Amino acid sequence: MSAFPTDKWVPPHMAALDGYHAVEPVASGPGVLKMDLNECQAPPSPRVLAALRAAVAEDATLNWYPNSACTALRRSLGRYLNVPAEFLLVANGSNMAMELIARAFLTKDDPVLIVTPVYAVFSVQCKLQQARIESFQFSKPFAPDFQELLAKGGTHKIIYLANPNNPTGVGYPRDRIRALLEKRRDALVVLDEAYVEYYGESSVGLTETHPNLLVLRSFSKAFSLAGMRCGYVVAQPAVLDILARVLAPWAVSSLTQVAAHAAVEDLEYMRKTVAECGRARHQVVDGLKGLGFVVHNTQANFIIWQVHEPARAVQALAARNVYVSNKDSVPQMKGCLRVTMGNGEQTQRFLGIVQELRAEGLLEP
Repeated sequence: MSAFPTDKWVPPHMAALDGYHAVEPVASGPGVLKMDLNECQAPPSPRVLAALRAAVAEDATLNWYPNSACTALRRSLGRYLNVPAEFLLVANGSNMAMELIARAFLTKDDPVLIVTPVYAVFSVQCKLQQARIESFQFSKPFAPDFQELLAKGGTHKIIYLANPNNPTGVGYPRDRIRALLEKRRDALVVLDEAYVEYYGESSVGLTETHPNLLVLRSFSKAFSLAGMRCGYVVAQPAVLDILARVLAPWAVSSLTQVAAHAAVEDLEYMRKTVAECGRARHQVVDGLKGLGFVVHNTQANFIIWQVHEPARAVQALAARNVYVSNKDSVPQMKGCLRVTMGNGEQTQRFLGIVQELRAEGLLEP
C-alpha cells in the first residue's frame, strides 16, 4: 500500500497538531462506577425520555431537516436564563461553540490568553487557526488570587477561562468576572460555564452590558444529556450573528432539540440531581480525609483527590470497576485524580472500595 504524502497535502500547522484525544467512555453497568468523564450520574429527566418517545413515535419526524434556529429551545433557554432569545445560539455541544468562536474571530498569529490548567478543546481550535497561545497560571491553582489575572499585561484578542474551572473545580465570583471584562475591554472574554449549575453563580447577565463577553453553556453535565450533544453561546446578538455565519446549517438534530427543550422545562429535576451530587461530594471529601488523603472540594460535580502513586491507584480502582481520571501529568496537578460525584449509594460503594484498597496497601496518601 502506498504511503499518504502528508508533506504534499497537509499544512504544516495541521501536521504539528496533536489534537484533543477523548477518552472512550467505559460501558455502563450495575457493577460499574463511571467517575472519570464528569457525566451526570443520574439519568435524564423522565420528561426528556417521554418527549423523545413521543417524537420517535410520530410518522414524520426524522425524514425532515431540523429547525436550524432551534427556536423553541432558545425560547425555553431564554426563560431559564432570563435573557432574550436573541442572545442565544445553540450548537452541537459547547465543543462546536468553541470551534465557531475560534473560526469566526481568530486568524494567524492572533494572541490568545488561556487560563490553565483547563479543558483543552478551545486551545486545539485556536491552534487550528494558527493563533498565538499564551498560558496563564495562578500561583495557587486551588486558591487563586484573581488579582494576578487582572494584573496580567499584554494585548490579547481572546481570553478564555472556565467558571467553575475544570480540572481544579475553582469558581470565580461574578464581581471578579465583571472586573476582568472592564479591565480588558480590548479582548473578547470567552467564559466556559459548563459546570455552572453546580456552582450557582452565572455571569450570563453581564452579556447585556458587556459586548465583549461570550458565555458557553452545556447540557452534558447537570442536565444529564452528554450523549445528545447540545451546548449554546450567550452573547449580544451582533456577536452571535458573526458566529451564525460559521455555523453549519441544521447543526443540532431534531431529537437533540426535543431532549434539550424537555430538560429545560423540568428544572426541578435538574436541581434535585445537582443537590444530590453536592451532598455526595461533601460525603466523599469527608470520607477520603478520614482515610488520611488530601482532597480538594470543588464548585463542580467532581472532587480532586491526591494520592501517592496515581497510575497505580487508577489501575487498582479499575480492577474493581471504578473509573477515575488521572490528572498527574497536567501542570499544577501532580499526584491528582479527578473523581466525578454521583448519588448516595454510589458514594458508599466508592468509599467502601477505597477503604479496602487502602487496607491492602494499594492506595496511599
